[in-house]
Amino acid sequence: MFRNFVVVAVLLPLFACAASNVNAQSYVIHELGPSDSTYATARGISDTGLIAGCYYEPSHLTQPVIWRLDGTPTLLSSGPTYGAVARDVNNSGQAVGTYDGNPVIWQTDGQLVHLPEPDTVWGSVPCAISDTGWIAGTAKVGTTGRSAAVVWSPELSPTVYGTGPHESYSISDIDDSGVGVGSSTYGYAGPAATVYHVGVSLICGGFGGPIALAYGISDSGYICGLISSLPVVWDPYRNIISLEGYGTPYAVNDQGLAVGQYSGGAVVWNINGGRAALPMLTDGSTSIAYNINNAGWIVGECKDTGGRTHAVLWEPVPEPPAAVCVLSLLATAAAFVRRKAHPTTPS
Repeated sequence: MFRNFVVVAVLLPLFACAASNVNAQSYVIHELGPSDSTYATARGISDTGLIAGCYYEPSHLTQPVIWRLDGTPTLLSSGPTYGAVARDVNNSGQAVGTYDGNPVIWQTDGQLVHLPEPDTVWGSVPCAISDTGWIAGTAKVGTTGRSAAVVWSPELSPTVYGTGPHESYSISDIDDSGVGVGSSTYGYAGPAATVYHVGVSLICGGFGGPIALAYGISDSGYICGLISSLPVVWDPYRNIISLEGYGTPYAVNDQGLAVGQYSGGAVVWNINGGRAALPMLTDGSTSIAYNINNAGWIVGECKDTGGRTHAVLWEPVPEPPAAVCVLSLLATAAAFVRRKAHPTTPS
């Protein structure tokens, strides 16, 4: 009886440890470069391992760039200019952003194409592109200080939401079916978390309730954002998953993992809402995570103690399968029990 009790006493903490290790995910941080730039940022990442961003050159011009997971850069053919940034990239290598103050798409061959803007808006800033070619961005409406959401089809035809005299709309992300998410206000109401699709905007939070904002959407239907300044994820059925603590989630992947910032540091939330801090560079002071792909790779930026901002990539470290952990722990427990059953006799 005592021996069985000893076995249970040994196994219980070991299995608890195994469960903890299997559910935990650790990350390694990598700087994307260049090392001599005073400012670099990574904003979007595709499932094929392409990373969109930009960096300042010594001339103070901005160079839009696509990095690979190993840090290899491809300079976009338009070259450096003032305010150029690639904000997102899809699996085929199409990237969107701004160049000389204009909304643009870089095609897979690097060709720069200006995105058309309707006469009702100006100053569009594309921020997301889906693998099917849908593009989302936010534009200005006249001189009113209000904004409008713009969705470009794969054929680059724009649809505008929110140009009325009492409306202000924005859009942050878009999925493969052309469904975008963002926020909207009407008069003194809102802002409300908003879903955009085929010319119609739908409210998924706010307007008559708590203030809500939506920032990211996955192809599986997860949406991340804020309700009353608290981080949340809406699941594909629009049930609300509360995320631990405070902070702002900016992107979510198909598995429901959300990334963003909390208290000056980049963080990741799991599907159950638990939060974990992402590592900083050795001399890092603050960091922020902007995007995550379906393999769990995360991109963003990290500011060092000298004031320079670095584009960074967080690589998920593979964890051993649960079965391997359990078998290893069973072997350890068995060895312990054998030692108890056959103690060594002192010579």
